[in-house]
Amino acid sequence: MSNVTSFPDARKPSPREVKARSNVLVQAWRFAVLNLKMITIVTKGHH
Repeated sequence: MSNVTSFPDARKPSPREVKARSNVLVQAWRFAVLNLKMITIVTKGHH
């Protein structure tokens, strides 16, 4: 198994993306939306 430490072909995030990723409010919103999606999947599966 090779140990890759660099990804030259990977897309670099824009400054706006970096700012959004480090913003606590944006992360809290994304967390809430993800949890709501999971809740709907779980409740649909339990009939």
